[in-house]
Amino acid sequence: MRDFFRTKTFLFLLTALVLSLAAFFYTAVTEGRMSATSNTTGLFVTPIQKGSTGVTGFFDNIFGYIYRYNALVEENENLKAELNQTKEQLRDAQEALDENARFRELLELKQKNRSFDFEMAEIIAIGTGNWSTVFTIDKGSLSGIEVNDCVITEDGMVGFVSETGTTFSEVVTVIDPSMQAGAIVSRTRDVAVAQGSFDLMADGYLKLSYVKKDSGIMEGDIIETSGIGGVFPKGIVIGTVERILPEAHGISNYAILKPAVDLNAIHKVFVIKSFEVTD
Repeated sequence: MRDFFRTKTFLFLLTALVLSLAAFFYTAVTEGRMSATSNTTGLFVTPIQKGSTGVTGFFDNIFGYIYRYNALVEENENLKAELNQTKEQLRDAQEALDENARFRELLELKQKNRSFDFEMAEIIAIGTGNWSTVFTIDKGSLSGIEVNDCVITEDGMVGFVSETGTTFSEVVTVIDPSMQAGAIVSRTRDVAVAQGSFDLMADGYLKLSYVKKDSGIMEGDIIETSGIGGVFPKGIVIGTVERILPEAHGISNYAILKPAVDLNAIHKVFVIKSFEVTD
């Protein structure tokens, strides 16, 4: 402690005190201008005040930044919640639009085919292998679906039911080798057989067999079900003719068909549970 009284700091403070006292007494007998005491005091106090103001401002800026940051975080969370809610509303709206579109399709199909009893179904699984092309729908025997029921969309034939469960069914597509249906050329009314082919399945095509050599069939002709045999209803579009080629035995021709339905893009189908058999 004694060493402090010998330091330059102590001497400086003592000198400042003496000067301040002298200024005070001088001011006591002097009138008019700013006192020497005020000047001297200001000389020491002002820097301290400035420093104090600077520190206060610094902390004000820090707290202000934290407040604004928290406000931005809260606003961002609110915006995220609103965005998620909007997305959910859009999904609901789109589902409603899709459902309305399916009902319109079903209504149009019923108007065109008043004898058909339809069941709408959704594809829930796809199983495409080297030897077959099948998918699973979410309706089964509880909905009145049976084996060999024809499966369609508004564009045409998708395939037929090959197996049923209580709440699901397996559907074989038109390009599957096990598929076979009596067919007719819409334009010429020539009769033939539409069937799947191992050779064409991988490319997404099927075959129209037993086409007479003198048939007037042409590329682009539409092929539909003939209704012969009563398994599938008459007049369901199967596909269009891509090419016409001679059979190996030379007795008849065959045509390569492109399916009427894009089998890679369907999600909903209609199962024809019953229909009136026509000649």
